[in-house]
Amino acid sequence: MADVTEQPKKLNDKQAAFVSAYLGEARFNGTKAAKLAGYSERTASAQAFDLLRKPEIRARIESFLEQDALTAREVLAELTDIASAEWREFVEVLKWSKDGDPLLVKMDLSAKVKSLELLGKHHQLFTENVNITGLLQHDHRVRDFSSFSDDELNSLEALAMKATGRDPAEDGG
Repeated sequence: MADVTEQPKKLNDKQAAFVSAYLGEARFNGTKAAKLAGYSERTASAQAFDLLRKPEIRARIESFLEQDALTAREVLAELTDIASAEWREFVEVLKWSKDGDPLLVKMDLSAKVKSLELLGKHHQLFTENVNITGLLQHDHRVRDFSSFSDDELNSLEALAMKATGRDPAEDGG
């Protein structure tokens, strides 16, 4: 169970036991935490629901979660450690021959690949979206195109398609 004595005492003993069980042995299962804290088996689910809605209990849980949370820099450091680990660290020999040669080898590089992927996303190496910064001005006035000739409308349509990167020939134009 997590230690709940570090916070100012706003919870009664049963509530503190609930928080401790919720963060510890119950692994965020409110009903199980209520049972471990001594609430009735019959009412544990309802008690957990009520307890988790109380601001002081939510605050206590959040406080403990924040204490254990990694900063963004720490997360990147951990991912970097995994991503930069040598591939041999991801190899496991499952079976050896009588001569001491590996017969069955398992290589799981999924953690390394996932770490590289997450780092790549962080550094925007795989970005499909383009981030554009700056002032964007847009004219919101509605235009009356009824007086435009067909040639003028066709020219405007071609300009609009060119601006959006579409090919007028593909759209039947």
